[in-house]
Amino acid sequence: MSARKAANKRNAKLSKGPRTPQGKARSSLNALKHGLTAQLPPYVLEQCKSDHAETLDFVVRQNPGLDLTDGVCILAGRQKLKTRRSQLLDQLASAALLDSTDVMSGLLRELGRLETYERKSHSRWARLIAGA
Repeated sequence: MSARKAANKRNAKLSKGPRTPQGKARSSLNALKHGLTAQLPPYVLEQCKSDHAETLDFVVRQNPGLDLTDGVCILAGRQKLKTRRSQLLDQLASAALLDSTDVMSGLLRELGRLETYERKSHSRWARLIAGA
């Protein structure tokens, strides 16, 4: 085992995760950020199902018997990503008008991170549909 891998293992053992009920509740909603995990409270799942009913109905017609719980989470995350991208683009346009290069640089970095999540989300959706 390399020194880097050993150091990573030691550091990982120190991580305790959220400790307070508020922190645990907040971290349980991480699926909404990017749609890459499937732990959502029932009320969020129901909202996502109603928001994306047409898409989900189409997928179920194409793949009878498919459990779409994971798909609902992915769609919810993708919607959040679209909303965040729109916000960032608005902020980027404002920063460009103000000629604020530092702000623009930070916004561009965040847009790059969003793109990474979007690619992962798209791949996961494609695997879900193909695996049916």
